[in-house]
Amino acid sequence: MRAVTLLLLTLGLSACSLMYPTYSIDVVVENSRYYRSFFELADELGMLLWLELPLWKPKLTPFARQQIPLEYERLLGQVRHHPSLILYSLGCELDKEADADFLFKLYQLAKPLVGDALLRDNSGSGEAYGGLLDEHAEYYDHHFYAELPFFRPLLEYFSPRWRKTLPWLFGEFCDSDSFRDLKRLKKAWGELPWWTQDDPELNPQGARWQYDVQQQEARLADSGFEERGEELERISYRQSLLHRKHTLEAVRLYREVSGYVVTGMADTPISTAGMWDDTGRLKFDPEAFQAFNADTVVLVGWDRQRVWEAGGDRAAHWEPHACRSGALVRAHAIVSHYGPVTRLPVEWEVRLADQSVWSRGRLERPSPFQPGELGEVGVAEFIAPVTPVPLQLTLSFRTLLGTNAWPLWVYPENPFQALRIALVDPGDLLEDLKDLVEIAPLETAMVAVATRLTPQLREWLEAGGKAVLYSTRDRDSQLFSVEAMPFWREAIKVLEASAAWGRFPNTGFADLQFYGLCTDLALNTEGWGVKPIMRRLDARSFALHDYAVETSLGQGRLIVTTLRFPGGLGDQPRGIVRHLSGQQLLAEFCRYLTDTQ
Repeated sequence: MRAVTLLLLTLGLSACSLMYPTYSIDVVVENSRYYRSFFELADELGMLLWLELPLWKPKLTPFARQQIPLEYERLLGQVRHHPSLILYSLGCELDKEADADFLFKLYQLAKPLVGDALLRDNSGSGEAYGGLLDEHAEYYDHHFYAELPFFRPLLEYFSPRWRKTLPWLFGEFCDSDSFRDLKRLKKAWGELPWWTQDDPELNPQGARWQYDVQQQEARLADSGFEERGEELERISYRQSLLHRKHTLEAVRLYREVSGYVVTGMADTPISTAGMWDDTGRLKFDPEAFQAFNADTVVLVGWDRQRVWEAGGDRAAHWEPHACRSGALVRAHAIVSHYGPVTRLPVEWEVRLADQSVWSRGRLERPSPFQPGELGEVGVAEFIAPVTPVPLQLTLSFRTLLGTNAWPLWVYPENPFQALRIALVDPGDLLEDLKDLVEIAPLETAMVAVATRLTPQLREWLEAGGKAVLYSTRDRDSQLFSVEAMPFWREAIKVLEASAAWGRFPNTGFADLQFYGLCTDLALNTEGWGVKPIMRRLDARSFALHDYAVETSLGQGRLIVTTLRFPGGLGDQPRGIVRHLSGQQLLAEFCRYLTDTQ
């Protein structure tokens, strides 16, 4: 049965969903009659509610320590009679300011009032926010705002198998900023709202995280994106859907997780992470979102690998959504089921880009699925097409309760064929490239792959050489300065129409072929004459950076990029040998440089 929650946050009353699907929306509470109607409606409809009391990163003055318990007792007295209330939290993301004595007294006050409903002191957890470690809690709650490769490691790290068995909920997480097209907003409303104005009297900034909408138009004009609002909005919606799909599917693969609240329901003046935009338009296709966020969801899992390295076994993360031409592919069909007892056979299908069927089959396990069960149905096995160029397939799993699908890229056997490559890699970041291609001396190479701009390489480039420079935090590796910033959550990735992409799969936005390539560094190329290949527009500050550019050095030409050919962040592939998308993109960059004058 689907459950819905209401959250009372510092900003007001929030209507959110607890199990599946799960969203949040902030609603200003103007009078008791208004917010009481939410509770009464939940009682009538049989919804389940989560009430979070209004305490967020407080300054606990002597007055606050005296006043808060009085207000909490009154608030709980107004709502505790509602049968729909099953969860309570005393505050949000409380740090060390909320000390043990204060929280213990609040918990002792609240617990007799809430009865058998579940209660915890700190939504988000003291572990995650530097607060009380000896928690007073009847369920776990973490707020993870993570880049995709770090999300599964976070789940593992915060779910030690020895900890007490309690329900595990995400009070908020999984946000993804999209682009707000002010030109479209002005057309819809006739004028721009007050909160977009760069006037401190009309639009005081107050206490908020960074969202510089009042500077948006000027900064877009400076960066040349002033007339690309429709394009940026479209790209950002696709990226946000991908981010949420991957994150929620990861959560549904953990039987320890009991529910979640996605941030958030609708855009606000200081956030564009909503499901609906400012005009009330839904950003995502409902059926596409329900495919990974319904009561019952079919998921995909992959085999694991290990490597013997430096005298011991290590996890060998590889790229699950990619395979070699002609390789055996094994996709595990897994079901996360929140519904009545039922049998759930899975029909699987693999289609080519022209929608023709490449392979299909049916899987069924002997026993039915029980309510709340997570389990494997079987393994879909097929041989990938033999191809001299990259291909994109679509893998889909279908049950009686819904269909889910994922891209799968097939790469040719040797993307470096006919390339004579030199390797300038003093730090051995791309050491295993030697396992894929015979390395040539710099003097005879067609192109160099470098992780550091050494004096020898600079001299060679200035004399007319060509190179791909993988730029890192190593100061000696840089031609441009690099800055640390997120790739997925707060950035709009713009894949420009550059011939450097070659045959690398490019569907107009950063799909899962960039999972292993994603980076936490971007190039600051301001003031340089560069040809952009892949750009980063910050969805909050509207600052422009680059992930890959083409430029010159003396008589030579090079591509500089922070995209991670060797992977290595979180659960990205370990090394370029296991990173097929990284191999293909590096080969395409090299071939482009050698084929053009």
